[in-house]
Amino acid sequence: LAAGRDPSKTTIGEIMSSPLIQVGEDSSILEAIRKMRRHNIRRLAVMEGEKLVGIVTDKDILRAVAILALASFHPLLEI
Repeated sequence: LAAGRDPSKTTIGEIMSSPLIQVGEDSSILEAIRKMRRHNIRRLAVMEGEKLVGIVTDKDILRAVAILALASFHPLLEI
């Protein structure tokens, strides 16, 4: 653990990232990417109002973008 801290005595609150960076569940992928880059983070809390409904990671976004890109070539693949 950093700074020679004892893991058995260190709380999560002492090591967590703060403030919590979040997006709404209706946010675009582009908005999420921008927030991740702006805050230099790899995960975002996904909120529905005040309720945490999930976590989205940079890998989740990369996977979704890759699938969407492949889907756009689908008609070409049928030729």
